[in-house]
Amino acid sequence: MTRRPKLDLAGVALLGAALLNTAGAQVYRCEEGDTTVFSDMPCSESAELLEMPTGISVVAAADDLDEVARSNKAFIDQRQEKLAARRERARLARQAERDRQRRAPGEEIRYRTIIGPFGDSRFGDARRSQADPRIEAQRQRASDRDEPERRRTLLSRSGGNQPRILR
Repeated sequence: MTRRPKLDLAGVALLGAALLNTAGAQVYRCEEGDTTVFSDMPCSESAELLEMPTGISVVAAADDLDEVARSNKAFIDQRQEKLAARRERARLARQAERDRQRRAPGEEIRYRTIIGPFGDSRFGDARRSQADPRIEAQRQRASDRDEPERRRTLLSRSGGNQPRILR
């Protein structure tokens, strides 16, 4: 079984003081010939003590900082315009799809060909629908009187059957 050393309050205080002392240590500047040496101990009698300012060190701004800011703003504006155009195109595409889905059933009915008196099997039963008795009577009378002068014909391109058309 290993024993872990216990740090008592005095040990923690001593450790904290050591850390504070190194953080606030003095820095000496020594010049030896063409070189400058920084040290925590004076390296010569001509060593001077540097005053270290506390806080954050600030680096001077670059000369072209305004130009960089303008180019960044132009890039951001251009990007926002592209995103807005993309959102608008997506909105228009969604609207067109909704319109197409709304029109689809109407277009299907509009161009549907109905042959005979049968109902649409999708809308109820597919049994034979009841014909209107008036229409049936007109059909019967037309077949009874098969008179050529009463018949309607389509006009040909030559116009040769024009006298037989009822007006």
